[in-house]
Amino acid sequence: GLVSPTFFAQQGTSFTLQEAVVYGVAHQVGIQKSKLELAKNEQKFNEALAMYLPQVRASGGVNNNLKLATNIIPGAVFGQPGQNVAVKFGTKYTVNGFIDASQVIYDQSLITGLSANKELQTMTQLTVNKSEEQVIFDVAMAYYNVQLIGLQKEIVAVNVQKLDSLLKITKVQLDLGFAKQLDYDKLKVNRTNLETELANIELNYQQQLVYLKYVMAYPLDDVIQLTTNVENEKVASSISSKMDVTNNLDFQLLMAQRRMTNINISQLKMSYLPSFSLGFRYGYQAQRNQLDFLSSATTWYPNSVLSINMNVPIFDGLTKHAKIQQLNIQQKQSLLDEEQLKNTLNFQMKNMETKLQVSLGALEAQRNNLQLAEEIYQTTTVQYQSGFISTAELLNAETSLKEAQTNYLRSI
Repeated sequence: GLVSPTFFAQQGTSFTLQEAVVYGVAHQVGIQKSKLELAKNEQKFNEALAMYLPQVRASGGVNNNLKLATNIIPGAVFGQPGQNVAVKFGTKYTVNGFIDASQVIYDQSLITGLSANKELQTMTQLTVNKSEEQVIFDVAMAYYNVQLIGLQKEIVAVNVQKLDSLLKITKVQLDLGFAKQLDYDKLKVNRTNLETELANIELNYQQQLVYLKYVMAYPLDDVIQLTTNVENEKVASSISSKMDVTNNLDFQLLMAQRRMTNINISQLKMSYLPSFSLGFRYGYQAQRNQLDFLSSATTWYPNSVLSINMNVPIFDGLTKHAKIQQLNIQQKQSLLDEEQLKNTLNFQMKNMETKLQVSLGALEAQRNNLQLAEEIYQTTTVQYQSGFISTAELLNAETSLKEAQTNYLRSI
């Protein structure tokens, strides 16, 4: 290969491509946020489950009966038959305290809601996987970009060394009268252009290296060493057999969303069914004309009630029906989205397969072309040093070599 392992040798933590990907997946903030969302949704499931667990609460209060209510009772009670007597019952103050407990016995809508929360967990996990997939892609692309720019940097550096040697030889020939000043100047111009190109490549290299650290969530000021050599990477001769679109995360998300919609439809339908719950209240009440409820003379009267409650939906103005119809339409849209994505993925797959085959052929051709261009340049250099060809022919050979190098890098 054109890049020796020593090219990237520098002090700092070394990473193979796989290690860089693993580091990025472990440290990227976006993935950590997605995992926190997963933990949050676990608590949403617990929240939904709590609706089916017993609910207990305590309450109490003090009433100051500013004006007692007047009741009309038959006068016969007081020995005054045929007359109505107005009587006020009660005391000035009333204190009560209660404990209320309730338990859902049957509510199919709540049961279905638990399934919805489980599906939400699945969708969130798919989102985490998608975040990880994106980080893997970004780190790999940045890693290879740094490697390719490094390869380009070494190629240009070698070209500068070759030109330096030619400049020394041409200077000697110029001093001896065997070369023209114009030939020497042309080589110097090329040398300056290469220096400028090398400086720009170095700047690009440093920027790409910082970007790699960024997508890896690696400290930007720390030195990093890349050990996977892009030229030596094995390339698949073809993309793995027919693609199973169900393994694609976007497709899995679409399917999960459709399952969630099915659950929502089922939940709405279940809300037409009656629901049953059990209620229990137990408490104490005391009545006094003075605020001395803590005295030993105060009598506390217990009371309790047990209830079984039934809630029967009768007519909601067709609200639920309209919502169900909306979700049914949404399901049809989801099926079309899945079909469209499936076609898109298969189309991309076929294009990638074709592109890979063409690229593999181009890589081999450009590798052979580069080798030939180097041989021609070396032969031309020897002929130039011997005075058999002109500087123009040498520069033509150099231009052809640079084009071959550029095409080789592009094919990689």
